[in-house]
Amino acid sequence: MPQVKYIVYNSNLCKDTIDRTLYIANKPFVYFAVKPDCEDVNFPFTNASTAGAGSILSYNWDFGNGRRSTLRDENIVYPDSGTFPVRLIVTNTFGCRDTFKQPLRVYPRAIAKFKYSPYDPQMLKPVTFTNLSGIDTKWTWDFGDGYYDITENPTHSYNMYGTYTVTLIADNDYGCADTTSLNLRAKSIPLYWFPNAFTPANTEGLNDQFGLFSPLTVTDYRLMIFNRYGEIIFESNDQTKLWDGRINNELVMGGVYIYDATFKNPENEIQRYSGNVTLVR
Repeated sequence: MPQVKYIVYNSNLCKDTIDRTLYIANKPFVYFAVKPDCEDVNFPFTNASTAGAGSILSYNWDFGNGRRSTLRDENIVYPDSGTFPVRLIVTNTFGCRDTFKQPLRVYPRAIAKFKYSPYDPQMLKPVTFTNLSGIDTKWTWDFGDGYYDITENPTHSYNMYGTYTVTLIADNDYGCADTTSLNLRAKSIPLYWFPNAFTPANTEGLNDQFGLFSPLTVTDYRLMIFNRYGEIIFESNDQTKLWDGRINNELVMGGVYIYDATFKNPENEIQRYSGNVTLVR
């Protein structure tokens, strides 16, 4: 350590002397690490600074977005994209300090948005999905029924009625994705059939019963069958209970019978079907 001597003379050439040992402290070494990332996520700032001599007395951060801190390590969320000049000043117990600056790149996030048409889609009919996202270059669609697509504006149809949650993940070249979802109600179509003729006891297991045939599940079902005199000869409140052409286990005569059926479709709308059916013996 260097020795410093200080001598003072007055006008009479009298002097005084003082000796001191001068201690020169090492200044701190400041460094931090942070990786570029997307807006609206946590940026962890890893502080790797050392004191040089003594210990670190203070940390002074300036994150370039108006926020400051005196903590050793920080986690900062940048709500906006851009390049931000980050600065850290470290001071040790000897009053020595060091400064480190580093520009931080915050990437823009995609903004996911879409619409579909028609507004009231039906099962088995195409639905067009239109991408309305921003800052996007890649897309992943989940149609909610086990099918996916990666084109920008896909078309899809639903094999069954119901409510589906459609999800779009819009991504960009920075890997900053955004997700949005919409519920879509695919309405049923009138897939209802009543045979105009049937052959009970003639072709067992094949066209030997009469009633509603449909892949759809209906509610409030009621089927009535009348003879030529307007008398009810069969009635059912169960979609799966069909008429086998019998009354009291006896096969009726061949001929034309009248039926009337009412039920509610999956959208709870009342449906009515009536007409003639020929029983062939």
